[in-house]
Amino acid sequence: MKLQKAQLRLIILLNAVLVVLVAAIALECILGNRTITGPGAEAETPVVNDTPKPEYSLVRKARLSLSDALDLEINIGGSGDETLVEAYAYDGKLYIFGNTTSSDYDMTDAQGRAFMCVTDQELTTERFSFLGNGEKLERVIFGEGGFLTVFSLDGKLTLRLIGFDGILVASAPADTVTDAEFCDLKLFDGKYALISSLKSNAIEKNKLLLQIFDFNLSLTYERIISSAYSLSYIDCFDLSGAYKVFFNASSDLGRHAGIADCTSAAQPVLTYVDKGEDYRADAVAPYSGGWAMAVVYRDEGGIMLLNGSFKKQSVVYCETPSPDRAEIMFADGLYYATFFTADGSDTYAYDPLFSAARDLPSFDGLSALFDCVSGNGYALFLGKSETGLAAIGSAETYYREFAGTEADNAILVKSGDNIFVAAVVKGVNSDVTDNFGGADVWLARLRT
Repeated sequence: MKLQKAQLRLIILLNAVLVVLVAAIALECILGNRTITGPGAEAETPVVNDTPKPEYSLVRKARLSLSDALDLEINIGGSGDETLVEAYAYDGKLYIFGNTTSSDYDMTDAQGRAFMCVTDQELTTERFSFLGNGEKLERVIFGEGGFLTVFSLDGKLTLRLIGFDGILVASAPADTVTDAEFCDLKLFDGKYALISSLKSNAIEKNKLLLQIFDFNLSLTYERIISSAYSLSYIDCFDLSGAYKVFFNASSDLGRHAGIADCTSAAQPVLTYVDKGEDYRADAVAPYSGGWAMAVVYRDEGGIMLLNGSFKKQSVVYCETPSPDRAEIMFADGLYYATFFTADGSDTYAYDPLFSAARDLPSFDGLSALFDCVSGNGYALFLGKSETGLAAIGSAETYYREFAGTEADNAILVKSGDNIFVAAVVKGVNSDVTDNFGGADVWLARLRT
């Protein structure tokens, strides 16, 4: 039978389609590492040459906590070690700052860098920003339009203003000296204060350097504080444009505290407190027209009260035998002084005039007192007990332990009605139910 031209064209078109289909199937087999088997043959098991890499997301949700004191928790970090530098709340978000040695998990491509992690109130991570250029992040404070950070590398300090979005806004090297060690970074009215220690050598004594920067990070004031003694930093205050830098002065003959009054004069004026005694001041707080210093003597400690001219008025001695360090905090209208020994600590609450003291037994045994948040009629302290972190209310009506013995360097953050705890943890325990290896930054929300 003779085929019509239309039928012939249809047969040719179908043959062409069949050829295309066969070619497509062959190409898929080649690219997909498949083999074509006959009807009676067994299919070969595909060989996978590369182990698939897990897909980690920078957006991570919190898990429910097993602790009675916590409701949510989350770990931030990778298989290396993370350190916690600061934690803040702003506009309903939490901002966690730290350093990392990890190169995986959240820290992909960030080995040896600093980071800023942003979470919401439910501890869901929203953003990671890697900061600096491999330097160590030393401190973070609130700045004008973001966070002011200070980085250190090889004896050099650098200030960087980081926006809330993690973008660099401005930077300034504090490069007028070399071999500087970071001491403190403070926000004063319209300016920033950077205090560093100039490393001593075999001949020279330790000095302190005070630098003041405006909100544009321009250096506006600078003074070197030097003495015949070696100086170590305690604290700094701004009183109407005059800066008071508290320090310990030490030599082969003993130790005592002093104050550098830094004004428009070319040289700071130094005042030594109770120069003939042998003691060390660990902390200072303003007090009724003067100053209250937590001090440690050879066999006892106490609160040394100074007048406005830095002259010793009196010493309120504690009953803690042979403390090796001391702390003082002002919260909820009271001064809280803690004296630490090798076996634990004792904490006392003093009225504003230091005329009456109250023992706080729930604080006994703390090996560290990390932080405090306070408001109208309340204060919450965070310390380290023998079994974990301890959150303690100012009236001792609240006491909770959590996070286990491997938690350290903790910070409290209050955001709205919520209070959060950030800390560095190692390993896994009943409260910290996850770990990525090494030391992680751990973030948890307290139950209310």
